Amino acid sequence: MPDCIFCKIAKNEIPSYRLYETDNFIVMLDAFPKAEGHTLIIPKEHYPQVWDVPAELYQEYMDIVRKTAISHKEKTGSQFSYSMIAGNQIAHAHIHVIPNIGKDFMEIIDTPAEKIDPEQAERLLVKLKISE
Repeated sequence: MPDCIFCKIAKNEIPSYRLYETDNFIVMLDAFPKAEGHTLIIPKEHYPQVWDVPAELYQEYMDIVRKTAISHKEKTGSQFSYSMIAGNQIAHAHIHVIPNIGKDFMEIIDTPAEKIDPEQAERLLVKLKISE
């Protein structure tokens, strides 16, 4: 999809802060986070919604979401992570994983998003990098 921002990220046409990557998926920091460690998991191929991801890739997708949430829990000390499947802003399948940092889910959703500070992003890359 030529105008899709996530397709451009997958093709390395736009930079991103990647925490983990496979042949099929990218885990990256959200450029406009609602909380520290707000992460997106996207397929490299264009699928408009999560439900459009082919069945043969779906288990890998969910395993990566699980791996991300567990890693965030261990590395941030949060009790759990919120996860959210949305697609109303960008028509490319993506799942949000947001570490619980003492805020209620609705507080996080209502938090105005600001572009991530590059220094903060670099610090989070080191802190939240996901190992194999």
